[in-house]
Amino acid sequence: MSSDVLQEPLRFDVSFMTMPMRERRAIAAWALAFVLPLGAGGCASDAYVVTKNLSYDPAIGSAGLFDMYEPLNDSARTNRPAILAIHGGAWKEGTKDWGNQVAREFSPHGYVVFSIDYRLSSGPNGMWPAQIEDVQKALRYIRANATRFRVDPDRVASLRMSGGGHLATMVAVRGD
Repeated sequence: MSSDVLQEPLRFDVSFMTMPMRERRAIAAWALAFVLPLGAGGCASDAYVVTKNLSYDPAIGSAGLFDMYEPLNDSARTNRPAILAIHGGAWKEGTKDWGNQVAREFSPHGYVVFSIDYRLSSGPNGMWPAQIEDVQKALRYIRANATRFRVDPDRVASLRMSGGGHLATMVAVRGD
């Protein structure tokens, strides 16, 4: 090998989190743009109906709860696309309550949003990998109950920023 060949790995100094908010929003909007055309249509209203505090894992108590946001006036359609919304907060804080923000954006387009809680690192039994295990349990529960929720088990996206974004990425690349 010649001495002029780069021996060290390339390093990139730009991080998503260090970008200005305006650029981060533009990138996030671009990344989500492919999701909307995949799923949906057929929802006549811009509102949603929420069912709160359903459980994907009763063994972990309130950390195993989720809220389901369904498009209003969408009572007959089946095989709807879904979004698994995972709150941020560096795994040590946050709740499923922010899911209404995701529902406001996606329910008018026919998406069912499942906003989950998971064990926090600041709480009991919250040592890693508890967080990803909880997200995987929630995803498995939603898929196993797809008929009940009238969603397509093969069209469940996961999203969020910060710690929830990390978990959304991890659940996408790990085997279910």
